[in-house]
Amino acid sequence: MGTAVLGYLNESVEATLSGVVTVVHRTPGCTCGWVGRRRIALFLARHDAWMHAVTRGCLPGVPFVTSR
Repeated sequence: MGTAVLGYLNESVEATLSGVVTVVHRTPGCTCGWVGRRRIALFLARHDAWMHAVTRGCLPGVPFVTSR
């Protein structure tokens, strides 16, 4: 039996990626221009960044969280 792939579109990587998401000083931001709210708790800033990446097709940066 073969493996079914649902929802697969044969698109180039450049067409699907919008930006790179990171969290700096508890503030999520992306190279696509999106900037989230500064959060008191780091886990909330990380959650905002992950949700942006999932909904907009952006990738998480490495390192994902920095304190510079």
